[in-house]
Parts: sequence; structure tokens; C-alpha cells
Amino acid sequence: MIFKVHVLCIINIIIIIIIIFTVIKRKSLRSSPIWKFFSIHGTFVVCKSCGKTLKGVKSTNAESHLACMHSNIFSKFMLERKKWRNYRETKNYYITSIKTSKRKQRKDI
Repeated sequence: MIFKVHVLCIINIIIIIIIIFTVIKRKSLRSSPIWKFFSIHGTFVVCKSCGKTLKGVKSTNAESHLACMHSNIFSKFMLERKKWRNYRETKNYYITSIKTSKRKQRKDI
């Protein structure tokens, strides 16, 4: 009996740890500017402007909501997304060019 209780406690602890790491990972992956306008609550998101709850943690659903319901906020989002994409492309280009130059140096040696 005691053994079963300990096993159940261990299983519950493992499940809690998995949930915590999933939430942390999910939040760390959310770098799109759309998440400035929404808050993530597990498997759904809430619009900070009107409080509407959307199923799923997808940026496409959030973008569609802003476009349909909050056109003024959506235009701000589009400007921020453009800046964010330009920054991301520049950052990726810089990292790629550094890696390429290091490979060329290794081949020359």
C-alpha cells in the first residue's frame, strides 16, 4: 500500500515537472510581437484589449482576431512585425556570415 502511494506521488511530480517545462519552453518560443497584445494561459490566449479568449496558442489565430476586431491595434502590430522581421533577418544574416567566414578560415589552414 505504501509503495503504491509513493509511486503515485512520483508520477504526479513527474507530470508537474513536464507541464512546467512545457509552459516555460512555450513562452520562450513566443518572440513574435503579436504576444504584446495577448497573454498566454496554458492552451489558450486572451486578448489584452477586449478580454476575448481564443483556443490554441497560435499566432495566426491572434493575428486574425486583431485584424477583424481591432484594426487600429492591428496596424500597430503590422509595423512592429515588419521591424521584428527585418531585425531577425539581419541577425540571421550576421550569424550566417560569421559561420561561413569561420568555415573558410578552417579550409584555408
